[in-house]
Amino acid sequence: MVESLNSSHWKSMHWSERPRGGSRHVQVSTSPDFQQWSTWRVLKIAGVTAGDVNDDNIYYLNVQVIEGRLVGLFPGVLSDRSGIYLTTSEDGIVWSKPRLVLPSTAYGPRVEDHPAAIFPPTADGDLYACRCCHRIAMADAVAIKVNKGPSVSYAGPIAEQRALAKSGQVEGAIANLLQHEKTARLSGDISGTTELCVAMVEFCFEAKDYPRLNETITMLAKRRAQIKEAVGAMVRKAMEYLEGFSVAEKLALIETLRAVSEGKMFVEVERARLTKTLAGLLEAKGDLLEARKIMIETVVETLGGMGKREKTAFILEQVRLCLETGDFIRANIMSKKINVKVFNDEELEDLKLTYYTHVVRYHSHSHTWLEIFRAYQAMWGAKSLMEDEAGRSRNLKLQCIYLMLSAYGNEQNEQMHGLAKIPQLAELPMYKELVRLFTTKEVFAFGEVKAALQTELEKLGTFDAKEVELMLSTFHKRVTEHNIEVIAKYYARITMKRLGEHLELPLALMEEQLCEMVTKKQVYARIDRPRGIVTFQRPKTANALLNDWSSDIGTLLTKLEGACHLIHKENMVHKIGA
Repeated sequence: MVESLNSSHWKSMHWSERPRGGSRHVQVSTSPDFQQWSTWRVLKIAGVTAGDVNDDNIYYLNVQVIEGRLVGLFPGVLSDRSGIYLTTSEDGIVWSKPRLVLPSTAYGPRVEDHPAAIFPPTADGDLYACRCCHRIAMADAVAIKVNKGPSVSYAGPIAEQRALAKSGQVEGAIANLLQHEKTARLSGDISGTTELCVAMVEFCFEAKDYPRLNETITMLAKRRAQIKEAVGAMVRKAMEYLEGFSVAEKLALIETLRAVSEGKMFVEVERARLTKTLAGLLEAKGDLLEARKIMIETVVETLGGMGKREKTAFILEQVRLCLETGDFIRANIMSKKINVKVFNDEELEDLKLTYYTHVVRYHSHSHTWLEIFRAYQAMWGAKSLMEDEAGRSRNLKLQCIYLMLSAYGNEQNEQMHGLAKIPQLAELPMYKELVRLFTTKEVFAFGEVKAALQTELEKLGTFDAKEVELMLSTFHKRVTEHNIEVIAKYYARITMKRLGEHLELPLALMEEQLCEMVTKKQVYARIDRPRGIVTFQRPKTANALLNDWSSDIGTLLTKLEGACHLIHKENMVHKIGA
């Protein structure tokens, strides 16, 4: 029975701790297909006697493959020394003599710090081991220094092979450099390996052998224990060549680079940029659906290496492609990835205008007028917009139009009064008058403004005939709502016929719109159909009625007492005179 949750796999091998005669010792099993496994075999660790209860408690072995060699960490007590030990192996069965890398307090056959995990080496050549201290419930990290190979300059061999490549023997030049690349890679020479890999990529490009370029990049990236800096340098160098390629060559190279960078965090930013370029090429070919598909598969909001501007522009491109393909639900989801506070930065003003333009397109699909107004209102104040007289005037006109098209309510009414205070509204007399009509508690007829409004909508050039017709009918409805709200303030009761005359609507349509406002709690009204009377005054509760009566009686008594006082005063004056 396996006692530990920790296990590792390498070349179809599986390591796990198993009880063995009162002690624990890591054992190994192999499999050619990960289905059928061999019997467990005890690891041979130099200096450790397997089966010795006093010396054999090897547990929680954590293994990593580093530069083609297995490196393992385990907590243990060996020869009266306790802590975390490091051991290495070439085949996973025979391991070197453990070296104590982190002393730790022993508690019988156990140590305070366990388990331990080892991570791949950093650019500085350090291995980081993470330990979890069960006794004091804390975690920290310890650096274990691993020797790196010395950095060697390969400028001489590269110059020789470059000359060979220019003579037409590109394949031979690459084959010769591969020997140097192997030596540099296995010795951990980061700069040397990077230099050689980039040189081989350059050979293919200079020879204009683009198929070989793709093959070389793929081959070098798949080399065993390839250094990540070399892969990143190759990808970035190849990206520089895209500008001079034809469309077909661009597509082939981009697909190669995307395949090489897939799943590699150190080139995730480059992969995102390649994806955006690929989407642009697909869109130019007319394949919008495929362009949208590859764009939305790329998640950039968590990329730490990508700047704020580039990240925002990428998400906006995702939103645009979703809108272009009619995927409005996904467009809305993508747009919510952007925190609008980012647009407080003046350097992102152009992206701010683009973002709210996309928001307008999305809400125009569902005709949510108030949200469209909010988008145009958010654009107002942008420096580039305010400096452009035509753009500023257009934005203010659209704010007025969409706010008037919004359903009557407290927010709409408040925003309308705020709109009336904008100084630039004086430059637009018709819109200023419309705002005045909606903010004044007076009834006005839709027929008075219909012709002028229709002309303005057609002049804007944004709306087709069907959209203009929808907006005019909606505007008529909003005028009616305004008029009903005004009438409800001045009338406690009114006949349905008289109300229809005020609203200039047939009785059936007037009743339908009044019922809709009542349902939405925009106004209080009760219709008495047999008598043909509409009541706007709310019935008072018993407490309110009693309070009114009490107030009325109190007022009456106060006035009566004042009158009695005056009468008594006059009587006294006359008596004194007599």
